[in-house]
Amino acid sequence: MNGVESFPNLLTYATTTTDCSAVTGDDVICDNEYIDGVIVTGASDANQTTKGLVEISTDAELAAGTNVGGTGAIIAPEVQVLPPHRQQTKFP
Repeated sequence: MNGVESFPNLLTYATTTTDCSAVTGDDVICDNEYIDGVIVTGASDANQTTKGLVEISTDAELAAGTNVGGTGAIIAPEVQVLPPHRQQTKFP
């Protein structure tokens, strides 16, 4: 493959694969689950000056006014759980 061909079918991994966390070369294709985990692990939590990860609040966290969720990230409510008058309000 020189970068211009395409695969006619999805690629799948054999039942035994190399652990990507132990690989140091740039020529290994790692599985999606590993890559997703690395991306999340390396991402910072969001704050007022840094974009990053947030946790969607549970109803109990929202009712209690909690700022940080169980993952340690700042929590944010889903808009649909807020009262209608708060859905249009700019939060500080």
